[in-house]
Amino acid sequence: MKKSNLILPIFSIALIAAGIILCFIGKAKGDVFDNTVLTEGDYIHNTDITSDLNNIVIEYSNAEINIIGGAERNYIETFNISDAEIDTSKASGITISDTSDYFSLAYDTIVHFNGIRNILFPGQSYSGNKKINIYLTGDYNITQLHVTLENGNINVSHLDSNTDYNFTIKEKGNINFEQVNTKSQTYIKVNEGNVSLKEFGCVLLEGSIQTGNLHCYEQNPGKHLYHLNCENGMVYLLSESQGSQYVVDTGSNAINIDFSVQYGNIHLNNLEKIDQTDE
Repeated sequence: MKKSNLILPIFSIALIAAGIILCFIGKAKGDVFDNTVLTEGDYIHNTDITSDLNNIVIEYSNAEINIIGGAERNYIETFNISDAEIDTSKASGITISDTSDYFSLAYDTIVHFNGIRNILFPGQSYSGNKKINIYLTGDYNITQLHVTLENGNINVSHLDSNTDYNFTIKEKGNINFEQVNTKSQTYIKVNEGNVSLKEFGCVLLEGSIQTGNLHCYEQNPGKHLYHLNCENGMVYLLSESQGSQYVVDTGSNAINIDFSVQYGNIHLNNLEKIDQTDE
């Protein structure tokens, strides 16, 4: 074979080798190939929300989720989560998940090819605590926020929207709402942990806790629509026991709460009692 015929194959092999070497260097340096950066030991990745979304879906084994209103712009900030676990390919929404199997991983690698680095490091995961912050401006509405965790906490604050909230904690964790109002519905399911509602309003709240407590802090506790049930506990209105069941069918329809606790209590308190602890 002529030497001139060998130049192109040799040059191609050299480029591929250089690319692979750069991928390994990038991995060691902390993913310099995308907008994931290393800050104080945490890998932080920002994903802009650039258009109206129908939903944000998070399915994660162990993470802290913070949904924060009143932000200057709409974006998602993830800590120690690979960008391969963030799917922005669907126009209707964003999915963040660590539950993909090998078949799904192979499919995504083929259909959503993001370069040779994803082939070299298909199962890359970052050490450190996992955290997902969703920042939303005051005038931004998402149809549904769906979060499912094995373990971890979900915190929602300072939002006034038409959003459906659908939150599930399969093992252990807490759910906290503070200064949140939605003209839609909220669904909560917790295996072990507490749910706290501070100045929270919605058309309908349906939920259950297997082991833990529900705390409601309101301007007018006991003045809304309630269907509350504690199988092995008590419902307390302003610290006074109402028995294991508490039903109000003639209250304000601004909030309709249908909630059950298997092992634990339900507390309806004034806002002034937020800093106090109920058992």
